[in-house]
Amino acid sequence: MKRITKIPAFTLTELLVVLTISSLVIGLAYALLAIFNKNLLNIENNYARTTNHRLFEEQINIDFNSYGELWYSQKEKRMIFRSPIDSITYRFEDEVIFRSTDTIYPSNSKLNLYYLGTEVSSGRVDAIKFWTDPEKDQYFFVSKRNDVSELLDYGN
Repeated sequence: MKRITKIPAFTLTELLVVLTISSLVIGLAYALLAIFNKNLLNIENNYARTTNHRLFEEQINIDFNSYGELWYSQKEKRMIFRSPIDSITYRFEDEVIFRSTDTIYPSNSKLNLYYLGTEVSSGRVDAIKFWTDPEKDQYFFVSKRNDVSELLDYGN
């Protein structure tokens, strides 16, 4: 008589339990990966926005210190930087700011203008307070030194 020997293997119930547990683990891993990916995207967007703010601040700071005269027209929403050699124009639109033909900064911002420490709405300007996010009270302030000829012109 022949003896029947069993082959060592898993039962169907054991396989179903393993499949259930592994599908739960894979589902949780996929959910965690989706949350991690969303957080990385938010970090990337914040970094891009902050970089945009800083680049705009640097560019306008360079222009403030490179040009002698600065005028702002409230009617046209234009800021004009002039020197004897060159000039540059910033145009403040609803969604963007243009520096000559370059798009500088997607904006939903606020601009305060100053001349000799007094807030002005248009005309000659020597400092600006640019609100990058008025709701969060985030802004930067840029000013330039006035030369003596400007101060003499102001007295007349």
